[in-house]
Amino acid sequence: MDLQILKAKPWIVPLAGFFISILLALLATSSNSTVQKDDPLGIDTYIPKGYVLVPIEVQNHESLDSVIGQYGVVDLYLTSDLKSQKSRPVAKAVKLLRAPKNPSQFGVLVPEDQAPSLVVESLPFYVVVQRPDRGGTTFEKVRSKPHSRVVYEEDFNDVDHN
Repeated sequence: MDLQILKAKPWIVPLAGFFISILLALLATSSNSTVQKDDPLGIDTYIPKGYVLVPIEVQNHESLDSVIGQYGVVDLYLTSDLKSQKSRPVAKAVKLLRAPKNPSQFGVLVPEDQAPSLVVESLPFYVVVQRPDRGGTTFEKVRSKPHSRVVYEEDFNDVDHN
């Protein structure tokens, strides 16, 4: 009886083979795409020679979500907890990158010799977005604290000159 169906409709076997091959191709494609998504290139592969990517804490990261994409050019300001102190500029025209695995985290691409000036700071930075074609990166000089001086004054009138 089954042979009679195949003799009456000989196109069923090639059609069934065609559908099975499409199903297998779709399964193979979907399994390859999930492997590629789970194993993206690390962001460290994009760091130019002589530069480092310094993770920073950004005070206004929620505001940046609506303004900046995966990267941008920014100025960094160090903010203070004290209302009386002004924010001070730390670096201008640095490249800011958003972390691919955690979009609320950021890093800045800086020359390797300038990285210590960013790592020392423990307060969060305030980020101001700049034009992408702005000139090269500059770092502000760290102002040293004023030195304390102790001055001893001696009253020579009270000293016995014997």
